[in-house]
Amino acid sequence: MQKSVLEISSFKELSATIQQLEPKLSFFGWRYVAEHNEVLAIDAVAAHMIKLLEQNPHFTENDRPYVKAISEHINRIYKISDNQVKNSNFFTRISVWLRNVISEIFGSCRARWWWKDCEVINQIPYCQVFEYYTAHQFQEKFKCTPEQAKKRCPLTKYEGEDSIIRWKAPILV
Repeated sequence: MQKSVLEISSFKELSATIQQLEPKLSFFGWRYVAEHNEVLAIDAVAAHMIKLLEQNPHFTENDRPYVKAISEHINRIYKISDNQVKNSNFFTRISVWLRNVISEIFGSCRARWWWKDCEVINQIPYCQVFEYYTAHQFQEKFKCTPEQAKKRCPLTKYEGEDSIIRWKAPILV
């Protein structure tokens, strides 16, 4: 028996599993992916990845390609889902809109916002976290501290709500 996406705790395993997910849109405006015999909301998949990133903010360089692949696939799922909504019938589009409004009012699921749009509050969107380095990651990757590197070239610094400071490297290798 295979694990559910929401039970996976390794970036490598999640990367392999998430590649198989394709977005679907119900007549009643529910955005989901089907996996084995389970149906998951797209936002639940993004929320699970956010949870993994929060549990392991100092992921290793070996994990970085997996984090990037997962992020790109979740972005792809959202993009396909957005196109499905755009091409759906009027009733489905209204249903999606109502679901979004209710979610915003009651804050039931903000995963999509945290995943893609939180730059408006100077927070790194989780879909871009693989482009940034914590001080620990920076030291391991570039063999110097961000402060030392800043003397040689400009770095973008972000301090997130999780109080973890991250730097965007000038050139990703």
